[in-house]
Amino acid sequence: MRDNETYYFDFGHGKWIGTFDFEITGLTDLVRSGASLPDMVWATALHAACKIGKATINSAITGYPGSTLARSHAAIHLETLVLLPALRIYTLRGAYQLDPNGRDVQVDMIEAYGPLSMLFQRRTPATAVVTEGGRRAEYTLTMFGTPWKGVYAIDRPAGDQVDVAYASTWGKLTYQANRMGPPRPPSEDSVSGPVLELRQGAERLSSHTRQLRARRDLRAAFTEVYADTLFALSQVVERGLLRASVPTHPARRIRDAAWIARLSNLFLERYLSALDAHDQHRHVPRPWALVFDALERRTMTELDAVALSMFVHLTSDLPHALAAVRSEETDGPERALEDFELLNDVLASFIDDMQQAMSDRHGVLYGWLSLLGGGAADMVLGHQVRVLRTAAWYTSERLMARDPAIRADAEDRIVRDLERFMSALLDPRPWALRVAAHLARSALARRRLW
Repeated sequence: MRDNETYYFDFGHGKWIGTFDFEITGLTDLVRSGASLPDMVWATALHAACKIGKATINSAITGYPGSTLARSHAAIHLETLVLLPALRIYTLRGAYQLDPNGRDVQVDMIEAYGPLSMLFQRRTPATAVVTEGGRRAEYTLTMFGTPWKGVYAIDRPAGDQVDVAYASTWGKLTYQANRMGPPRPPSEDSVSGPVLELRQGAERLSSHTRQLRARRDLRAAFTEVYADTLFALSQVVERGLLRASVPTHPARRIRDAAWIARLSNLFLERYLSALDAHDQHRHVPRPWALVFDALERRTMTELDAVALSMFVHLTSDLPHALAAVRSEETDGPERALEDFELLNDVLASFIDDMQQAMSDRHGVLYGWLSLLGGGAADMVLGHQVRVLRTAAWYTSERLMARDPAIRADAEDRIVRDLERFMSALLDPRPWALRVAAHLARSALARRRLW
C-alpha cells in the first residue's frame, strides 16, 4: 500500500484513547494573531480546563484498503471531580481524500466546541502529507481562526501508539493515544470474495456520500451510516464469526458468507437505484419517493433523515431483497434464517456505535432531538432495528406468495406503515410537541454546515 493508505487504513484504523493537553504559550501573541473574540475565549477556556482537570481524547478512524476515503471522529472530555461525569469540551469530524500520489491528503473537518456542539461548530479545511512508510503525517490547518501545523508519529513497531504535537505562534496542543479497537483489516489482496464485495459496496456508498454532501443533500446522512454498516459487516464476514456481547457466551459462526454478500448487494442496489432514479427524474418506488420528497420539502435534521431512510430501507427494500435471494434457494429457509438472524445482531451492535457518534455530534441536544422527534431516536436503537428486520422476513413471505392479492396487500402495507411513521416523526401530537419539534428542527437546520 502507499504511504497515505498505510497511515489511514493500516496504522490509523480502529479506536484510540489517550491523554490530551492544550496550552497558550503566549497570550500577547494570541491577541495579535488575528483570532476572533469567540476564538480567544474558547482557547482561554480550553487552556484553563486542561489546567484544572484531566483531559482525555477518544477517536476512531474508519476506512479499508482499496478505498480513497477515510473518516475520523474525535471527542475530548474533561474529568474534574470524581463524582461528576466527564464533560465533552471539543469534537472533531474529518473526511480524508487520499491522493493517488500516495503522500498527499485533502482533509475536510468540522470542529465543534462545548457540550452544545451542534450550536458551536464550523468547517475547517486542511491538508496532510504522509511519509516514512505511513508512520508520519504532517498536517496544516486552521484552529481557533489561526494557522497551525501538526505532526502525527507512529512510534511503536506494532503501530498501536501515536504521539501528536500541534503548534502555532501562540499555543501548543499535544496528545498520546493507544489503539483500543479491533485488529486492523487485512489488505485488499488477502480478503475473500464476499468480503471484497461488501467493501466495494461500502466504497460506492462513500462515493455517493461525498457527492451528496457537496450538494448539501440530507440523504448523505443515511448514506454515510450505510457505508459504515457495510464495512462493519465486512469485518464480521472476514472473521467468519460474530463475537458475543456477553463474554461467557460463545461466538456465532457464519454459515454462508456468499449468501450474506448476495443479500447485502441486492439490498444495496435497491437503495442506490432509488437514489439514481430520483436524481435523473425517473420513476422512484413509492416508499422512497415519499421520503425523498419529505427530505426536500420539510425542515429536518440529520437524525430525521437517518430515521426515515432506515425505516423505508428496512421495511421496503429488505423484504424485496429477501424475496429475490430466497427465490434462488434450494436447501430450504432454515440455514438462511440463521445467517439472517446473525445479520440482525451485527447491525444492532453497530447501531450502538452510531448512537454514540450522534450523541457526540449533537451533545446534550441529542436527548431533546429524541424527545421532540416523535420516535426518531427509537428508530436508530438496535432493538427497534432488530424488530423491523425480523418483520421484513415475514413480509418477504407475503411478497413471494402465489396469490397476487396477497402480494399487492404486502406492498400497500409497506406504504401505510411508512406514512404512519412519517406522521409520528414529523407531526407528533399533541400540538405543543409538534410546535416545539418544528422550532427545534428549524434552529438545528440553520446550524448544519454541509
